[in-house]
Amino acid sequence: LRHFKSLKPTSLDMYYQKCQKARIVAYMAFAMKLLPPMATKICWKLGFGQLYKHYCLNTTWDVIKSCELPDEVIGALTYSWGDYGTPPSKSPFFAHAFMESHYEGGAFFPKGGSSSIGKTLIASLRRRGGEVFSCSPVDKILTESSKYGGYKAMGV
Repeated sequence: LRHFKSLKPTSLDMYYQKCQKARIVAYMAFAMKLLPPMATKICWKLGFGQLYKHYCLNTTWDVIKSCELPDEVIGALTYSWGDYGTPPSKSPFFAHAFMESHYEGGAFFPKGGSSSIGKTLIASLRRRGGEVFSCSPVDKILTESSKYGGYKAMGV
């Protein structure tokens, strides 16, 4: 928290503005998929390509470092990189910007903590005649051809 107090007021503002701009540019790029190819090429040549490259394809690390934030604050802002699976030094900034907006309102846990998710799933499986074992040795997984291709597990 002490690191946030020592920030220039514009550092975090700049970070949030860049997140917002990256989301807008990415949404525009997604919308361009609906345009005829010729219209898309014209938009890219008129400068949208540079805008997209700047706001969306720079790495998360590079964009956040440009906001002059201390490393401790960068660590706090990029804690969720595991949700999109690529470290900030390799991820495109728009992926981080979308994740940032996802958590803007905060995050929530179920009553009883995250273990209640597993307990609820196990109860649901048991009601349907299934059983759940953990740390049990498995000699063979029984499979059957799926009508959609591949195989599906039928038992152990």
